[in-house]
Amino acid sequence: MLKIDGWEKVFSKTRSQGAVSSELYVDSCIRTQLNFEAKHSHVRTFETGGSHLLWHGSAGNKSVLSSSTDSGTLLSLLSQEAPFFSSSSPTRAELPWNSHRENHKILEQACRKTLLAQTGIVEFKARYEETLKQFIFATEERGVVQGIETSGCLTAYFTVGNGVKQKTFRVRKGRTDIPSLISALQETWLPHFSLDKALQQPWPAPQGKVPILWSNSCIAQFTLALLWILEYQTHKMVDNPSAIEHQLGGMCFQIIDNWKHRGNMDVEGRERVATLLIDGGKLVAPLRSTTPGFSRRANHRSYPITAPWEPALFGIERSPHLLKEMDFGVSVHEIEMLSLEPQTGQLTFKIIEASL
Repeated sequence: MLKIDGWEKVFSKTRSQGAVSSELYVDSCIRTQLNFEAKHSHVRTFETGGSHLLWHGSAGNKSVLSSSTDSGTLLSLLSQEAPFFSSSSPTRAELPWNSHRENHKILEQACRKTLLAQTGIVEFKARYEETLKQFIFATEERGVVQGIETSGCLTAYFTVGNGVKQKTFRVRKGRTDIPSLISALQETWLPHFSLDKALQQPWPAPQGKVPILWSNSCIAQFTLALLWILEYQTHKMVDNPSAIEHQLGGMCFQIIDNWKHRGNMDVEGRERVATLLIDGGKLVAPLRSTTPGFSRRANHRSYPITAPWEPALFGIERSPHLLKEMDFGVSVHEIEMLSLEPQTGQLTFKIIEASL
């Protein structure tokens, strides 16, 4: 974890130099990449971080940036004893390097086991990227608040063949829970090895009204696009929520943010709580800067923005026998967003992988 001791000295220093108030943001981010191919694999780890002190004074505001996460270095900057963007010896607290390596070893072994167990794979490669960001936000009045943000994404490409024909598939999963990630990948991969179906002649195009079954990955991308549109239109039409609801139409789902990691903090020290954003076609909680728990930050050099953390989509009308009710249809596994117009809400995408 980041060191939280010593930051009160920073506020004492700014106060003695004429600051009316000040706030501090410090982050440390570890990015780990696993690149896996049939004959070799490697893991790379990158670490970035720094501190950002925002100073509010009678003569105006100013920012002090440092590429260090140590309070002593920032104090030196305030005393003009060190150059701007000063970085001395490593000052970060000990971070869980071994746990990250272990996660990637487990994932690598799962990829290799699946590769050896299945027949018909001509080529296989995978890339997993995981980010762990720890941050603290502090003010003289409120003290120090800690928070954490994690994200992960695995993309796998594999080509299967029967000696005559070949077909390439792509699997993309966004999560950091390694066991569930491996389980989901195995469930996704196994149906692809029915080569008698995957490599046969294309079926004739269906006609008339065709039911469509969207995968979790597709729903996640639709949710992300909808929230981008919602953020844009919320900021443009703060006093006219009915215009946003008109864009939502008669949607029969809910979008809830912070539904999983309740109790964590945003980058301004406010608690993240489960919040219902959209309920059917009704906008329940517009995203505004005053909404607690929705302040995010790319890094210490940027400023806070208002945005969801981990939005999830839940259907209002649920059917336990949905597949049995579909005599035929199209199952869409992967899509790619081509363009998005937030002003109009128009989304253009193409289907990457689907089956009848």
